[in-house]
Amino acid sequence: MDRREYCRQLTQELRHLTAKEVAAVRQEFMDHMEDHAEMLREAGYDEAEADVRAVEAMGDPVETGREIDKQYPAIWLWLSRIAVAVIVIVCISALFSLFGAYTAFDSLAIRMNPYRNVDIPKDSYIDYRMEIGDDIVHFIGLEGYVPGEDCEVSLHFNMYDKSIFGSVHQNLETMLTFRTDSGDRISLSGGGSSNEKVAHYRKNLQITSDDTYITAIYDHYGRYVACTIDLQEVGK
Repeated sequence: MDRREYCRQLTQELRHLTAKEVAAVRQEFMDHMEDHAEMLREAGYDEAEADVRAVEAMGDPVETGREIDKQYPAIWLWLSRIAVAVIVIVCISALFSLFGAYTAFDSLAIRMNPYRNVDIPKDSYIDYRMEIGDDIVHFIGLEGYVPGEDCEVSLHFNMYDKSIFGSVHQNLETMLTFRTDSGDRISLSGGGSSNEKVAHYRKNLQITSDDTYITAIYDHYGRYVACTIDLQEVGK
C-alpha cells in the first residue's frame, strides 16, 4: 500500500469533518509519512523499503480514520456550516450598507416572508397580488372578518418593486380605491410604514353581511388595474 492509497482509506472514515478539515488531515499524514521515509533513507534503507515502512508505521488506515472521526461529533459539522452561513449573511448585509443599499435586504426578505414585520392570525391570511407598472401590491391579510356579519376589518398589504434593487412608488397606496359588491367606494382609515424599497400598510374598512368580495382598483394616468379579494376564501 502506498501513501495515496493509505490516505484514501483513512479519509473515507472521516464522516463528521468538513471538506477543508479532511484535506488538512490528509496533508498532515502525507507529511508525516514523507518525514518518516526520509529518516529511514538516511538510516540506510533504499527508497522503496523506506516508503513501505513509513506507511506501515502509521497503523491500519481504517481504524486510524475512525479514531480521528470520533474526535469530531456530528454537531461539529453542523456548527461549522452554521458559522459559514452566518458569515455569509453578515458579509451580504455589510455589502448592502457599504453601497448605501441596505434596504434592498428588506425587499428580498419581505418576498421570502411577507409577515416578517406584522402579527396576523393565520386564519386571516390571504394571498392576492396586483402589478402596477414595476410595483407589486401584495395583499397578505384580512383581519377581523366574520362571515355573514357587518364588521370592521383590517386589510394588510405590502408593496415593493419587481426588482429587489428597485424603489417602490411613493404614495402609491393613496392611489388605490376599494369597493365591495354594492359598487360604492369604501372609506379607509389606518396607516403604515415604508422605506425606499418596501412598504406595509394596514387599512381599516367597514363591510356588510352581504358583501362577498373587496376589489382594489388603481385607475390613474391611463392605466387601470383591479384585484378582487374573495371573502369566501378568507381563513381557508
